[in-house]
Amino acid sequence: MKFSVAFAIGLAALPGLASASFAATCKDWFWSDRHKFVATCKKADGTWRRTRQDMNLCLGRSGDVIVSENNGKAFESPTASGKQACIFSHLSGSVLTVGCNNGMVNLPINLAPSSIDLNTVLHNGNGFLQCHGHNGAPY
Repeated sequence: MKFSVAFAIGLAALPGLASASFAATCKDWFWSDRHKFVATCKKADGTWRRTRQDMNLCLGRSGDVIVSENNGKAFESPTASGKQACIFSHLSGSVLTVGCNNGMVNLPINLAPSSIDLNTVLHNGNGFLQCHGHNGAPY
């Protein structure tokens, strides 16, 4: 009986690994293109997978602030001018900093810095980056 309980507890822990916040089970992450996040994430079997997530599916903007939002399209062009709503600035650990505008004025000088911890947005789903139910793709 003790073995069965221990085995059941061990099995219950596997889904936790598969849905952990990404920084605990991913490594070597970086920003790619204008809106893709790439990382190497551990799978439930202990092997690693290189994956990418389209962050337009994960992040949106509220005025000039970056926020976690399903299909938020934070990096898509808000106007016919072709300028993006938010532009990547840098990563510091799992914290993403971008410059965002409100979609009305597209001059770089009007971009306001905004940051978000990607651990609040991204998860590791058995080696794939995930957000709001969107699975990342192999990279």
